Amino acid sequence: MKKKITAGILSMALISAMAMPVMAEDKNMTVLYSQGSTYIVSIPETTLSQTDEVVQTVAATAMNIEPGKKLQVSINGITDGTVTLTRADQGATTTTTVSKGSNKTDLITGDTVIAEFKNQTTKFINGTDGKLYFSPVEEGTAAGNYSGSITYTLAIVDE
Repeated sequence: MKKKITAGILSMALISAMAMPVMAEDKNMTVLYSQGSTYIVSIPETTLSQTDEVVQTVAATAMNIEPGKKLQVSINGITDGTVTLTRADQGATTTTTVSKGSNKTDLITGDTVIAEFKNQTTKFINGTDGKLYFSPVEEGTAAGNYSGSITYTLAIVDE
């Protein structure tokens, strides 16, 4: 008898639940996606000369920079445009100067922006041209292979 009463109560509950109205609201779902800035920039290797100025240019081959931002390419850690080159053996040194303009004008010093890009274009903006001018190495430099380094920094910054 208890089983019949329990079954009857459950049946009544199910029937009354089916008869109850269901309330539904229209809901919107927000779908989000975020694509970060991407870029490809080529930093050239430089072989210097003892007699001629050497010009090298940073080049961009792909840009996808988010709105309101730009990519800055800068040179860091050089004082008064001087780059010291050290010979592979015996530690002899020579120097060159590096500038943003020919004839040793606009020497690179501190943090110097040499190129800027924005949006999806590989064209330079804000008067930058990505060029670096290297003076001939010092006269009288002893024979041998010399090397030095320059630090480039690439950063996405606000326009």
